[in-house]
Amino acid sequence: MIASMNLPVIGQIIKASADAPYLSLKLEFTLNQILEVLNECNIKVTFNENARRAMFVGQMESSIQDAVLRLVRLLKTPGEIPFLAPLYSLSISQLSHQRQTKKGQPQ
Repeated sequence: MIASMNLPVIGQIIKASADAPYLSLKLEFTLNQILEVLNECNIKVTFNENARRAMFVGQMESSIQDAVLRLVRLLKTPGEIPFLAPLYSLSISQLSHQRQTKKGQPQ
C-alpha cells in the first residue's frame, strides 16, 4: 500500500504461518526524498485539480521486495544502518515510482 497522506487504515492478516510469514513495515519518505527521485527521473511535478486518489494498493514486484528485504536485514547488522538504510530507502522510492509510471498510474 502506498499512501500520499495520513489516512486511517485498518487491516486484518488472514493468512500467515511459520513457513509463509506476514511482514509489515511502515516506510516514510520526506517531500525532499520524493522530489529528488522525481528530479532524477526528469519528471515535472504539476498540480492536478482532479486528483482523487491518496492511496494505492497492489502486489509488490520482486525488485521492490528485494530492496525491502535488504532494508529489513540491516537489523542484523545495526552498524550498517546509518550508511545503507538511506540507499535502500531511495532504491525503494525509485522502484515504487517506476512501477507506478509503468502501470500508467497518476503521478
